Amino acid sequence: MPKEFTLKMKIIFFILVIFSSVDLLANESYVERWTMSNGLECSITFDSSHELRLSTHWDGNGDPPIKISEAKKIVSDWVANEYQGKVSEEIVRYSLSSYRAEGFKTNQWLYNISFVKFRGGEPDPDFNENIVVLMDGSTLSKRCRIKGT
Repeated sequence: MPKEFTLKMKIIFFILVIFSSVDLLANESYVERWTMSNGLECSITFDSSHELRLSTHWDGNGDPPIKISEAKKIVSDWVANEYQGKVSEEIVRYSLSSYRAEGFKTNQWLYNISFVKFRGGEPDPDFNENIVVLMDGSTLSKRCRIKGT
């Protein structure tokens, strides 16, 4: 292949990657955002891929597909797996909320659960943590980054 053709293909590929990334970022909505004591910016986000894979919809009438006791168990299992048994948790706040991310056709119900992490019976340095439990039993957890990046 001529070098000119290869260069054009690379440029086209690069432009497509950039536009794809912009589209993915544009469909991301924040469920919650906060800054940790060490300066990291953290968030829990919902994006259009979640709506595509969610099969469990609830209209807010009757009992939710997942009871709060089941959501708490999901959080305990997540903590045990995420921290390999080195951390325990105490749930301090939870809410059942209807949430519609930008671009979604319907509202999604979710549990937003806050808990305190303990290591060896003592609160962890960054002890507050949040997790979202969706009505299909899947979770959304925090993603953190250095402030300003």
